[in-house]
Amino acid sequence: MKTQLNKISNILSGLLWMSVLSGLVIALILIFNWLPSQIQQNTAQQYNTIEAAKKAAGVNNILVPVYIPEYISWPPSLILAQKKPFYAVVMDFKNIRTNYTHLFIIQSSSQESEARFQKLAFTEVLEETEYILKGKNALLIVGECNRRVECSKIIWQDGGIYCSVFLMSSSFDLIKIAESMIR
Repeated sequence: MKTQLNKISNILSGLLWMSVLSGLVIALILIFNWLPSQIQQNTAQQYNTIEAAKKAAGVNNILVPVYIPEYISWPPSLILAQKKPFYAVVMDFKNIRTNYTHLFIIQSSSQESEARFQKLAFTEVLEETEYILKGKNALLIVGECNRRVECSKIIWQDGGIYCSVFLMSSSFDLIKIAESMIR
């Protein structure tokens, strides 16, 4: 009789352990399925249209240049947006002839976006000056980028939104682009 009770006890104990382990496996699977969606909430995602990026970022207005020099392609070749940890929209425009990034625009609710998203960089800054951009205080930076190419950037803040426009060209075209964004 004791051996039969021991067998039943062992079977029940084994079933209990199998149930506990099955529950743990299911819990781990659920966590691994949930984690990517949580991670992606805090990263920029690519969108096909400015409207889709605007919706994803949860903003009513995205500053889009009305003036684009003829050597730059329209629409943007890359549009990124994120809602958290801060709102940001990034637009990348290519040069029609070279197919390299020529114009790069970042709009964000945080100054951190500049360091996080900036794709183009100066190899040498030749001049930094304050500039009034349609009544807004801006910082205009002129310098050189890779292989001694002239480039320029203008940064301004408008109602808690930080804007950065980087152009692989002179500041004359850059100012026209930036002015066309402010309405």
